[in-house]
Amino acid sequence: MHVKTPTLMAAACSLLLAGVIPVAGAQDENDADRTKNKQTLEEVTVLASRVPTNADGMPVSVTLIDEQDLAEQLAVTTDLGTILGNLVPGMSTGSQSPENFHQTLRGRPPVFLIDGVPITPTLNNVGREGRLIDPETIARIEVVRGSSALYGNSAGAGFINYVTKPGEKGPATITTELGLGGSLTSPGDGLRPSVRMTATGGDRLDYRFAAFYEQTSGFYDADGDRIAP
Repeated sequence: MHVKTPTLMAAACSLLLAGVIPVAGAQDENDADRTKNKQTLEEVTVLASRVPTNADGMPVSVTLIDEQDLAEQLAVTTDLGTILGNLVPGMSTGSQSPENFHQTLRGRPPVFLIDGVPITPTLNNVGREGRLIDPETIARIEVVRGSSALYGNSAGAGFINYVTKPGEKGPATITTELGLGGSLTSPGDGLRPSVRMTATGGDRLDYRFAAFYEQTSGFYDADGDRIAP
């Protein structure tokens, strides 16, 4: 009679299986404990208002000033502050000076942008960003009211975006425009001469260059009294 004895390889496999099975069982128990102790986090919604509102249905007050509206205003004045005060509801009138410290939108200073780039400084505000661009080079003005953290400082009132005109393809064209403004009650001290030069053209690459200069003199009321800027 022959008796088969386990070989060394068979004994090693038996010991390996005996060690693997308890380890796998312990791993399954640990996974079960983690799943049991895991808490499911519900959906968290962060709102900027006290009333839950869908972003697509939020009412936003927007004013769009197109090129035709600007042309009608430019026939009377070249002051952007005055133009905005005439066409934008809730915008205070311009101060007839290069600064716009006192011109507000709904009682607060707005943020000014040119082609979506903010030009209102957060430090050392000089109050001239409202007139850093020639009105003749503006294609349209977008005014959005309401607070917005996107543009940081002074965005509580909203923001005013100047969208510039694109280049014009064709032969090179240079236009020069001379202007003169003033006060009827004090013509000598209230003269405001201005000059504007615009160059457009291009074939494969169109371009537009513009330069505008205006001398700001005194501003007087109907009685001839000077109005402080």
